[in-house]
Amino acid sequence: MRFQPGQSGNPAGRPKGSVNRQLAMLREAVEKVLPLVVKRALAGDAEAQRLILERGLPKFKAVETPIEFDLPEAGDITPARAVLQQAAAGELSLSHAKELVGSLLPVVAQEEKALAENKPHPPMGFNNAYLRSLYEQIS
Repeated sequence: MRFQPGQSGNPAGRPKGSVNRQLAMLREAVEKVLPLVVKRALAGDAEAQRLILERGLPKFKAVETPIEFDLPEAGDITPARAVLQQAAAGELSLSHAKELVGSLLPVVAQEEKALAENKPHPPMGFNNAYLRSLYEQIS
């Protein structure tokens, strides 16, 4: 092993906070050029305006906000139908409802597969015609 753990190979190395020459030159150039670009942008130069807007502002990031929605109890309507009803009532946006239903489809498919493999008894209040027909097919 060349160095002991926790020991630097160059203990006297570069001091903290030091800046290399190229970076220092770039900072000086920016200090001279930036006021000129701002002046041209304020005078109506579209290229200077675009440059400031593209490089000077942080990019916007999409932010997901949590939403609340109700799912039915077992034996009631399907979760996807409950989400659609809430969207129809204006409680959920259509885009949120679409995303939720898309997320629920794999879960429903997995439950249908489990029903097909185990052949369980239908739950009380089995009022979904599609799921009832699936149960009848596998029984």
